[in-house]
Amino acid sequence: LPRPLGPDPESETIPERTPADLEFSRLRFREFVYQEAAGPHQTLARLHELCRQWLRPEACSKEQILEMLVLEQFLGILPDRVRPWVVAQYPESCKKAASLVEGLTDVLEEPGEAAALKERVLEETGSGVWEGLESPAMALQRKLFPHV
Repeated sequence: LPRPLGPDPESETIPERTPADLEFSRLRFREFVYQEAAGPHQTLARLHELCRQWLRPEACSKEQILEMLVLEQFLGILPDRVRPWVVAQYPESCKKAASLVEGLTDVLEEPGEAAALKERVLEETGSGVWEGLESPAMALQRKLFPHV
């Protein structure tokens, strides 16, 4: 049988995403705002599209999708004193996030280390992240797309 022209669908690979790409896709889904003019059906279609861009069911296993959802929830429930720094590290797994929290907790228990850590976070991510004025994801989005 003759082969159809064009790329071979079986040889196409889906490119890996960076943690920043993943966070940006998650934010686009989570921060989508209902627009009455578009109507409920168009709004749901857009939400489905944004969710697929974030979770990529065509490229990720159920376990990977579950890991992303649990990681998002875990990061969201962290205490305020550790959340900004852990989120700013873009942990790629629940295990990595838990290790970051353990390490940070150990550091914060040492006298004088909390102030040094806060200063490092301020240098790396900007004051808005630490103060809670801007989420690390929003800071990243602002840096990636300054004109939007």
